[in-house]
Amino acid sequence: MRAPAAKGQSSYVMAVKGTYRMTSDFGPRGDIGIKGASRDHRGVDYATPVGTKLYAPESGRIIKAGKATGYGQAIYIQGDSGRRWEFGHLSPGFTVKTGQRIEAGQLLGRTGDTGLGNAHLHVTIRRNGVAVNPQQDAIWMGHKLK
Repeated sequence: MRAPAAKGQSSYVMAVKGTYRMTSDFGPRGDIGIKGASRDHRGVDYATPVGTKLYAPESGRIIKAGKATGYGQAIYIQGDSGRRWEFGHLSPGFTVKTGQRIEAGQLLGRTGDTGLGNAHLHVTIRRNGVAVNPQQDAIWMGHKLK
């Protein structure tokens, strides 16, 4: 199953459909009341209901599909653009596996409530090994950047 490409785009698609409230921003944060939660948040969290479909934002290779410390069930993608995508707190039962080649828009799995915290989707994007603010690198939402 493939999600439709964003209007006027062929390289990137939206990772999730719909609009969701951001519950934790990128960067330093205070104590959020969850034991083990990082005070230096290297991604953003969105309040997605359990079972929301998650799609590959770009073509690439699955480098991890399984349990990840703090994230619960997670999927990491090495994208063809060089970006590394990390999606955490997913439901078990992925449609992909580690090492698999994937295409933009391919269904990866569904959001969940595994790991630290309650139901939400965690998104980290890394470029050259460094976490960048997903709000500023909006490709994952289907917007092609320069």
